[in-house]
Amino acid sequence: MKKISKFILLIILLLTLTSCGNHIEDKNGPDDFTLETITEEDILNGYSVVSVKQKLIRKNNEYKYSVKKLSGVEEIFKGSFKNEDVAITLDTSVESGNAQIVLVYKGMILKRFLLNSENQVFSMTGLNGEIKILVAGESAKVNVNFIVESSKGIS
Repeated sequence: MKKISKFILLIILLLTLTSCGNHIEDKNGPDDFTLETITEEDILNGYSVVSVKQKLIRKNNEYKYSVKKLSGVEEIFKGSFKNEDVAITLDTSVESGNAQIVLVYKGMILKRFLLNSENQVFSMTGLNGEIKILVAGESAKVNVNFIVESSKGIS
């Protein structure tokens, strides 16, 4: 029984290592961070993700997201609110590749955050529903630090 378990574990490990996806090539050069392959529809409907050294840390209402290389669309925040005032303060840094950081509400992109920018503040009053912060990347090295403040608290 032990030999079978070890064999199955080895097969699973090999499949995991060989099934890694490919990154999306940065086609527009090192100084242009505009997405070339991933569309707005892809961002809203989801796009498969391949990432290297990704980390998301949350401490109370403060978040720190970093990824060494991202291709696809990653959700880094999701919160539900009921008749609340919400403010998001966000810092972004893109070192390579192409990227876009967006706020989605009711299936629409409500805000596109500037890249390589600090202290961006976006406020919403009387918010009812779910919001998401998404990062779309094409071989992107990205850092996003943000704070989400609500008049009633984060759920």
